[in-house]
Amino acid sequence: MNANIKLEFSNLKSKHFTLQETYKEYMPNKVKNNNEFKIDILHKIIGKQFEITNDTFSLMEKVIVKLDDMEVELKDTKVELKNTKVELRNTKEYKREDEWKKVKLAISDYYEYGLDVSRHDCIVKLNDILNDINMQIGDFELLLEIKNTSNDTFRKGWQKVEEARAPLNGPFPDDLKKYINPLQKLLNSSNIWRAWRTY
Repeated sequence: MNANIKLEFSNLKSKHFTLQETYKEYMPNKVKNNNEFKIDILHKIIGKQFEITNDTFSLMEKVIVKLDDMEVELKDTKVELKNTKVELRNTKEYKREDEWKKVKLAISDYYEYGLDVSRHDCIVKLNDILNDINMQIGDFELLLEIKNTSNDTFRKGWQKVEEARAPLNGPFPDDLKKYINPLQKLLNSSNIWRAWRTY
């Protein structure tokens, strides 16, 4: 379509310049003393000019239609890209959720059945993330214990990091002191959540 429009535009330019040359050739010299010939040439030139003008409008209409079509296509493409982005995001979220389930299942297999899960992909990745913040699987296991406990000490709702860190510096019941170190490591790291999101 674009090639056709360019060709039509090129033809219109050629017609226009040809008409100009015709005018320059005939009007100054040959029609100077011949009114009848002059009128005939003028009619032809004006007729050709009208033809070029009409062709120009026709070409412009085609361009406008083409632009309208492109605008619709761009809108559709924008919607498709948005939908694709949402699908990719959902796929990524599902993958993270799926990997998290694999981690919990692997740890459960280790504790309940004594299975060696150290080479499971999800555990290897978890180890890499934990090593970046100086944590070990043992620390992570203690954090899971905290997650599963109903003790009010660890259920304060949403808190800022500073608010969550403050109680760790105060007196702690003996049976809960084992959780202090992994909690401090976790709260002192801002990268673990970002690392897990890029899993």
